[in-house]
Amino acid sequence: MAPRPRRSPVTHAPAAARPSLVGVVLGAVVVAAATLFVYRNLYGHAFLDYDDATYVRENALVLGRQWAALVRAVVSHNFHPLTLWSLAANVTTPLAPAPFLVTNVVLHVIDALLAGALAWQLSGKRWLVATWVGLLFGVHPMHVESVAWIAERKDVLYALWFLGAAILYTAYLQRRRGTLLGAAFVSFVLACLSKGMAVSFPLVMIAIDVWMRRPVLERRAIVEKLPFFAVAALFGAIAVNVQAGGDLGGLLRVTGPGGPVVRTLPHSLLGRVTLPTYGYMMYVWKLFVPARLCALDPFPLPAEVGRLQYLIAPLFMLGTFALAVWDARRSRVLTFAVGWYFATVAFVLQWLPVGQAIMADRYTYLPYVGLAFAWGMGLAWLLERRRAWGIAVACASVAFAAFLVTRASAQVDTWRDGGTLWSRVIEVHPDASQAYVARGGFFLDRGQIEPARQDYERALALGNRTAPLYTGLGVIEAMQGRPDSALVMFDRSLERSPAVGRTHYDRALVLVALDRKDEALKELDAALALSPGLAPTILATRGTLRAQTGDYRAATTDLDRAIAAGIAAPQVFQARALARLELGDSIGARADIAEAVQRAGSNAQLLESIRTLEQRLGVAPR
Repeated sequence: MAPRPRRSPVTHAPAAARPSLVGVVLGAVVVAAATLFVYRNLYGHAFLDYDDATYVRENALVLGRQWAALVRAVVSHNFHPLTLWSLAANVTTPLAPAPFLVTNVVLHVIDALLAGALAWQLSGKRWLVATWVGLLFGVHPMHVESVAWIAERKDVLYALWFLGAAILYTAYLQRRRGTLLGAAFVSFVLACLSKGMAVSFPLVMIAIDVWMRRPVLERRAIVEKLPFFAVAALFGAIAVNVQAGGDLGGLLRVTGPGGPVVRTLPHSLLGRVTLPTYGYMMYVWKLFVPARLCALDPFPLPAEVGRLQYLIAPLFMLGTFALAVWDARRSRVLTFAVGWYFATVAFVLQWLPVGQAIMADRYTYLPYVGLAFAWGMGLAWLLERRRAWGIAVACASVAFAAFLVTRASAQVDTWRDGGTLWSRVIEVHPDASQAYVARGGFFLDRGQIEPARQDYERALALGNRTAPLYTGLGVIEAMQGRPDSALVMFDRSLERSPAVGRTHYDRALVLVALDRKDEALKELDAALALSPGLAPTILATRGTLRAQTGDYRAATTDLDRAIAAGIAAPQVFQARALARLELGDSIGARADIAEAVQRAGSNAQLLESIRTLEQRLGVAPR
């Protein structure tokens, strides 16, 4: 007798597991409520000096809502116009972080519900599996980075389209309607326009085929995926080009510092094997043990890659692959879980060491869907076939979910501002010199010179010689009245990163203090070209300096633009009054003097300076 074919777990759920409206609605409410509870304290958080300036605070295209220009913009070596559009839509006057964070949370809640909806489809409409997948997605601490970090809007946005495409593709396999496949393709393209990582979707389609027991090499299955792979290849080529500092032959516009992505020092052949597999292993570990979470997990030193935790990582990866192959002729739950996980995490594993971190919490945002699905299916199977065991595991899972809620809430608090963020990194990795530099910058922005200096000195002791370190030291030297020393530090910074507009601006201020105004004007020109997002501040400074050097017409132009952009310092109105007076515009000069006096308050030195202009105009003393 021929063996009976195995039934698909998708289409043959027991009657007890059939969906009920109450179960589906209750599950969705639980997922949304728990997710919103985790992020309840997020909305008062500040912008971070961790790409938030690059993406929003100093991005002239985003701040100006230049929709057409954003279509071609490359920001931080990424091409993702939909993400930039969504950020521009959140811009307010005055600029505030709350709208960006609210939008991130709303998108994350929708993503959690979509993850649950996909699990509902794939599990044969088991509402318990859907609820578990959605809940794990919504409240896991590893996902906090993607939500609490404004610059990571791309994660929560691309996941929306990615999961939508997966839902539509699954529906297509179940109903065989071409419009569903077309809609999945459109959603996939939107995901690619939100984040380049979406290129993994065609591989996810294959994982879904395997789960649905559709022959992967079937001619129709191959042909219908060709457009998806073509789009993935296109966006992959764009990503490679812009990561290398390119602009796709002039079709795109690179904003901010150019040049290729910063790469780490080369590792040995052993490191090239262990580093990516270590990330693969640790992401799975942190699904169950979300400990020591922070914003930066630095690369190990080359001499450390031979330690046990790195050596067992390749074996772990091979073990999961073997498990997936073993299960391919059985339930296929593990096959699908490993397939989804690997497809969505493969491109962010450090096959070629890039950047500063061996891992990042945000890289688990979509990969955990496959692992959560296997967990949910295992729980459902136990409840259906081994009820006593199922109840015990269900209770343990609920307790684990409660733990995740508590842990994620605490993780949200670490993203409150740069001080809490980098202090947490230092707590987890005491020798992470980058974290000391970043926290030093946070202290410096708040005028806390001594804590900043201590952090910078610690970074120096740890061997850090980066541009941000020297920039920070230069600012300290300037604030403490040592312009010559400050100039040395800024020069060292620009030797390492010559395309940072803010450093050119800081250097210009030092040159002004040294009465080297012509050089300062050149530095301000460079700062404006490199950092258009800082234009109002740069224009105010350049306009004031031009007024002092006698270039009154150019000064008026700069100051007009600065004031129109919201710069309202009394010195700016004073400088424009001087320029207008020299150009014969006495009426305009009088108006600016009145504005300067009103804004000067009780600043006696400034009022005395303004009074000199009043005397030239014949204005009665105040």
